[in-house]
Amino acid sequence: MNRPIPNRRSRARERSDALYRELRARISTLEYPPLTVLSENLLAAEFGVSRSPIRQVLNRLEADGLVETRHGAGTMVTDIDLAGLEQIYGFRMRLAELVGDLDPAPPGPTDLAAWRALKADIVALHDRPEPVAYARFNMQFHGLMLDRVGNPPLREAIDRLFFQTARVWLHNMPDIDWAEEVAIFGREVGMMVQTLELGDMHGVGLVYRNIIASSLYRLFVYRHAAPD
Repeated sequence: MNRPIPNRRSRARERSDALYRELRARISTLEYPPLTVLSENLLAAEFGVSRSPIRQVLNRLEADGLVETRHGAGTMVTDIDLAGLEQIYGFRMRLAELVGDLDPAPPGPTDLAAWRALKADIVALHDRPEPVAYARFNMQFHGLMLDRVGNPPLREAIDRLFFQTARVWLHNMPDIDWAEEVAIFGREVGMMVQTLELGDMHGVGLVYRNIIASSLYRLFVYRHAAPD
């Protein structure tokens, strides 16, 4: 009986991608705060792999601007660049407008169910401040949006830029009106669900763009309102 030969390269790529997503999520939720040194040896031991795939993942994260290698210090998580925030958000807004126009991927019933479940989870956060849960729901929102992007180069750019700004909310969390922020997030997801249900993919891009613009505005309000 002939058995299919497993594609080792594909499996290695899948493992590498999973490691990359895990470390990126830890950085984005501040489990690895800025300036945390990431040891190849410790990570390799934790995930049961050699140092080579860890090094490859760290190189990808460095290309994303999330880690940097310093001579004599090793690889560490980059600091949060508040100065470049407006430019990155501006670029994200322009890319969001293209989501509904460049090979959009209309949602199916399972996709819509995931969006509705996300909205319910966000509403449930209102009375129990859990910043890390909020950050993970924000990443889930991002993942659901990526599923609607049918153009691979656009999807890659949107993904990279999102994670360049993802840590900012947790960084500013002490200055944020929690109840108001969760309520806004819930309304935004609800608006996206309605637009997706209508099948208006051009509208999805516009809603996405407005959500990013609103996030930038609120971040600046919180930052300027915070005491020195």
